[in-house]
Amino acid sequence: MSTPRPKLILCALACLVGFSAGAQEPATSAPGIAHYCADRATDADHRREAALLFFAVPQNSNPALDRWSRAASQQELEFAERNGDSTASVSLQTHRPVWINFTFQSQFGDWVTWATYCYRPDGSLAILHSELKSFHGNLRVVRNRYYAPNGRLLSRSENSWDLATNLPKKIPPDFWDQPAPIFLHSSDLPFAHQLPRKPNQSRNP
Repeated sequence: MSTPRPKLILCALACLVGFSAGAQEPATSAPGIAHYCADRATDADHRREAALLFFAVPQNSNPALDRWSRAASQQELEFAERNGDSTASVSLQTHRPVWINFTFQSQFGDWVTWATYCYRPDGSLAILHSELKSFHGNLRVVRNRYYAPNGRLLSRSENSWDLATNLPKKIPPDFWDQPAPIFLHSSDLPFAHQLPRKPNQSRNP
């Protein structure tokens, strides 16, 4: 399964809030958030070679508890993903992570969750978009969440389809769900301590 491209993800999210190219709202309302994150998606797509790459062997129900390592190349990341590892591609802006594509998966190949996180310059989460494909129940589940700078959930949506027929299908009560983890701040990312830090400004003696 291939990882969704950033432009396609944000195009879908923008449509949910009636985003137009001329919108200029701040990144605190749904249209403003979509506008801001669409710009981050474009930047990430244009600068894919500069992205920081990470992978982890999935060992815990919470991916934040897994041991994440830096991948030296795109080839190493793709090998890890084929091996059933979780992966992440991180786009930075002025030393801050603003756009992250995760792949969370089972090493048995029975489910995979692609998740995209868009962060504001202050590190607060703006959008979490995720798509789960699971053979447990044969479902594809797409979720979108918009967040205020203080972490308050502004809006959410959830849709599901049958994997075989692609027809809408309700999530059964016994569905073995694998929702994307919620990292409300970029400092909550499982590899945050491995990200480059902004150089400290010199202080006067």
